[in-house]
Formats: sequence, structure tokens, C-alpha cells
Amino acid sequence: MIVPDKVFAIARKANRELLDVYGMARQLDSFAPARINEETQTRGEETVASAFASLEQALQNIGLVRKIMRADLGVTSANDG
Repeated sequence: MIVPDKVFAIARKANRELLDVYGMARQLDSFAPARINEETQTRGEETVASAFASLEQALQNIGLVRKIMRADLGVTSANDG
């Protein structure tokens, strides 16, 4: 699939956030070691609240990807969100 750079950038961010949520869920269920924050190189203690906060951010970015893609294609509707 060919997408504009601005769509790809947000889609990549949303994908990374979904992978982070998956890792958080595995850690909360004791299937994986603690994640290491790539920026600070520290281990994070995950909670259900932090997992839901990360999921909410990912969902917002998925919505943004949809909005940008629809704008790029010139597609609009009453239910644009």
C-alpha cells in the first residue's frame, strides 16, 4: 500500500504504541520481563491503568490516521470520526 509520509508517520507511531500495550499486557500477566524504556533505558513497572492510558493514546492515533487518510483521498461523510 502506498501512503503519504504524514499518514505513514502517524501509523508507525500508532503501531509502536499498540506493540507497547501488548508488551504491557504480557508483563501484567507475567509472561514477559519488564519493558526497557528506549529513551531512558529504565525498566517500567506496568499497571492496568498505564496499559489503558497507552491503549487510549494508540486509539487516538489510529483515529488520526483514518482522518488524515480520508482527507488525503478527499473522502468525507457525516460520520467522519
